[in-house]
Amino acid sequence: MEDVIVEYLKSLNIPISGRYVKKLVLSHPEYPSLLSVSDVLERLGISSQIASVNKNQLNKLNPPYLLFQDSQDELILIKSNKQFEKIISQHDAERIIFIKIEPIQLKGTISNERHYNIERRNKWSLSLLFSSLFILLLINLSSSFSVTNLTLTFTSIAGVIVSAILEAKRIGYSLQEIESFCKTEQGDSCEKVINSKGSKLFGMSLSQLAFSFFATQLLVILLNLSQYGNLNSCLNLLVVGSFLTIPIMVYSLYYQRVKMKVWCKLCLVINGVLLIQILFFSTHLDSQLLFASSIQLSEIFTTSLFFIGIASLVTFVVNKYQITKEILSKELESSRIKNTSDVFLYLLSKSEKIIPSNIEKEINIGYPDALIHLIMAISLSCKPCRMSFSTIVELFTLYPKKLKITLRVKASQFRPTGQILPSSYLIHYWETQISQSSNEYQKTLNLFNDWFQTGNLKSFTSKYPLDIENYKMSDDELNHYKWFDKQKITRTPTYFLNGHEIPKEYNIEDLALLINDLEEQSKLSRRHSEQNTFIKLKQ
Repeated sequence: MEDVIVEYLKSLNIPISGRYVKKLVLSHPEYPSLLSVSDVLERLGISSQIASVNKNQLNKLNPPYLLFQDSQDELILIKSNKQFEKIISQHDAERIIFIKIEPIQLKGTISNERHYNIERRNKWSLSLLFSSLFILLLINLSSSFSVTNLTLTFTSIAGVIVSAILEAKRIGYSLQEIESFCKTEQGDSCEKVINSKGSKLFGMSLSQLAFSFFATQLLVILLNLSQYGNLNSCLNLLVVGSFLTIPIMVYSLYYQRVKMKVWCKLCLVINGVLLIQILFFSTHLDSQLLFASSIQLSEIFTTSLFFIGIASLVTFVVNKYQITKEILSKELESSRIKNTSDVFLYLLSKSEKIIPSNIEKEINIGYPDALIHLIMAISLSCKPCRMSFSTIVELFTLYPKKLKITLRVKASQFRPTGQILPSSYLIHYWETQISQSSNEYQKTLNLFNDWFQTGNLKSFTSKYPLDIENYKMSDDELNHYKWFDKQKITRTPTYFLNGHEIPKEYNIEDLALLINDLEEQSKLSRRHSEQNTFIKLKQ
């Protein structure tokens, strides 16, 4: 499901982080239901149309869009009307649920943007790395160009790439293009073969052995080219190595055809690369040149060490990946439990209660009648507060009428020379310039957001000038500071909801996935309270 959502969003050229979107979907308490899809799209600031219609009406809908199979909790990405007709002919139900998104500009999901930029930088770094290696390879080949050098080098590279793709697919990491390539009428033929018992030799998968073989071969070729400018000194070794793969090729073909009765396309590509090398050695090399010198024992020993080293490294990396993947899977499962409103509200009821404050005019942000009311204790010099506040801005953009936050400001510890405390300046500015003014909540949001963006009082005062010559600490400002002492707050930001401190296991991003459920819970509680009041009045 999560892979299909990412593919759909990327097909619309919406700038999203694939990993971040998958994490949101997989950690949703209702995964893999349609509600998890709806909530995640809302969390990303994407407007979507989700409806149940008669299947004969869907042909009026322009692709791409998603079809939801309720019986299997699966999503299908419809890319063309032809694909739709094929799928709909196999669908028995009269009504079908679809999800349609129009290409849009995201509203400002800071979390997604941060992850998206990281992914882009990683892709650019990898692209530069492989481009540099390819250029170095071309330079090396151009100085010692021959049909032999070119053929062996590029077949080795092809073998490394395809076997790496096959092994990545085996351990559960694959691209959509590879999935499409492997798919047949019988399903994913590659997956059936590589995950079967017979796909292992000597405790290693055939894809691991293939990668180790081609990587060793490529390493030997590059070392000889860089040192001698040709492959004459290692040709015997390469020939013997290639011919030793014939029994494994025969076993692979026999196992796919006779035992599994399906063909793994990627396995066939690897076999094809090996066959090209064997045919090349058989037809293009002079036998006198080939066997002019015998293979040295030291060459066999060194090459064997290369192979063992690469095979051990591959095994280590694969095992490490699988362990990490299993840990992340367990974390996501626990996140789904943690992100249920029932668990959250239970833990909330057991946490420390908030001490009432004497602040007359609270610093509020958000919709005044919102059912979800958070109290956020912040320090103006706190880096986590700055990061959390950027998420707060994002949440107000996504859920403008669902959330209200009251800010409590801790006294600043550092006073710039000749100036008042930053906390005093902001509170005094809010009291004199913003409180009870038109559009108060948006101005308050901008005020604190600009502070966390600059973090410097001198720069901040140039945008928010204020005459502080006759400044005197107000009772409300003093009550802000007293409340922090009474509440014994040791870390910022600290959040309170429904009179209790939010459990330390939760952060502001976790609350984003809980907002809709918390709002429904609040509506039910309010409705129940009103019914009880009505019954008492009636009595």
